[in-house]
Amino acid sequence: MARNIHQIRIESILGGISPYDKFSTSDEFKSSLGINPDLPIASTIGTQTHRASGYLIPTVYGNVAATTSMPMWFIGTPKNNNLYVYGHAGTIASCNFDGSNYGEITSLTSSIGGGAEYYDNYVYFATNSTVARFGPLNQDSPTINSDFWGNSLGKTSLTNTVYPEWNCWPESMLYPNHVMHRHSNGKLYFADVVGNQGVLHCISTKKTTIEGDTDDGSTYNAIDFPQGMYPTAIESYGSDIAVALYESSNSDAGSHPNMKGVNNARLVFWDTTNPDNYYQITSVEFPDPFISALRNANGVLYTFSGYPYGDYTRICRFVGGYSFEQVAIVENSSIPIAGGVDSVLNKIIFTGKVDSPGSAYSSVFSIGSKISGISKVVNNMVSSGMNYPLGALKYASFTSETILTGGWNNDYNLIAGGLDGNSLNIDPFFCNSFWVSQVFRIGQPFKITKIKTNLATIPYNNYFNIVPRIYIDDTYSNFPSNYTLTGINMTTYTSRNYVHRPTNATGLYNFGIGYTWETESTGCPLAVDGGVFPIALPIIIEYELLDD
Repeated sequence: MARNIHQIRIESILGGISPYDKFSTSDEFKSSLGINPDLPIASTIGTQTHRASGYLIPTVYGNVAATTSMPMWFIGTPKNNNLYVYGHAGTIASCNFDGSNYGEITSLTSSIGGGAEYYDNYVYFATNSTVARFGPLNQDSPTINSDFWGNSLGKTSLTNTVYPEWNCWPESMLYPNHVMHRHSNGKLYFADVVGNQGVLHCISTKKTTIEGDTDDGSTYNAIDFPQGMYPTAIESYGSDIAVALYESSNSDAGSHPNMKGVNNARLVFWDTTNPDNYYQITSVEFPDPFISALRNANGVLYTFSGYPYGDYTRICRFVGGYSFEQVAIVENSSIPIAGGVDSVLNKIIFTGKVDSPGSAYSSVFSIGSKISGISKVVNNMVSSGMNYPLGALKYASFTSETILTGGWNNDYNLIAGGLDGNSLNIDPFFCNSFWVSQVFRIGQPFKITKIKTNLATIPYNNYFNIVPRIYIDDTYSNFPSNYTLTGINMTTYTSRNYVHRPTNATGLYNFGIGYTWETESTGCPLAVDGGVFPIALPIIIEYELLDD
């Protein structure tokens, strides 16, 4: 009797991570860590194009520089090629956009890194009680003015309001309380709380001798919001300013509030011309109590929301009127801080966390693609390789999808941080990516007979191992594998086409497959000339139906 053989071909992963656990469209998949189909194929270092491949391409990740406090903000300027880094303990540093040549400038006292922004030839830094500035940047020797707001402008001190904690094990971290934003009207706005009432202050400067050297109507309390509503993020939306507000419960501030029963967040729009003229979306319309970040990407306003110490991140886009549209939701991931979001055109990146085999890794997620027409796809594009939180985030290169991030060292006693990035130029770098296919629902007993995997490049060193796995009948909790197949590496290499013929890989109703990119031994750094080894498509799976 003829065998009842069927074939599944995984032709595309451009649908991204499925929002469902057991259901997917044809090109979606169940989960991933550090897989970026927008990356090009690099057969050897230095021989690559910038065209996205669409393949299963793992990213590498490595430490660029050590810092004395966790980076909360990365600020670029039009005046030089420096990236300015503002840390949680008030440290100010500069580096190149790839994180190299890192050097600390100064350390501000009484600061949690509450806000930072470039404006009019200076970089501004909010402390707990004032605003400092560094510049002028178009001069050879810029200097720090540690109390520009209070001493130079003569304005009232800021209030050090305690905001909720964010999920930042092992250290105690608070969401920024003085977020800043440079608006299109040529002014710098930043958040504060005065008398239990959220407000925005404004810095406005002009040129007398040097750009930004003269006050031009800086204002304390340029606009105030309803009692008990505290600002968490600021972004431009056309000529208006959009401000995210949460309703504070003083008893919850600084603890781990789940905020259940607290009214939902509000998004307020202000035209910046009249302190009494703003319109708001009431709490009923927004689904979560806390918006941690806003991003205007190509004219579309996105919100990042959830609970301050929660276990998901919801991303919505504002569609006008009183309406939001949910774009994506990332489970088991705390919402990013305001400095942990960046974008290029339609592609948005943000920090988060993902469960992986044996642990939970902090990582960088993306929505959309640098390729036009792929708008709502979710990918986990960079893995940190550690479970410490990621703070600030910045695109270091748009063409090569290189990202710079900042995170804590994984140590209870060491109050320190680091600059990390994904780049083939980091030495040493690490690769601990994985990818898990969608769940293939067979609905009756079956036996997997063959899996064909194609490498997109020829392996050329001994520092890699790709481990194929088979998951049968919903055995996905923490990704345990029913069957671990022979690894793909230099020892087993005979061709770019690998065929695995598992024995006794039988199940009752569904299965999935996965790949884990590993170094030769746990934690072993990859050589700089090692590169990464993408898997080409299609992946072909054959299975046989068995009698009930």
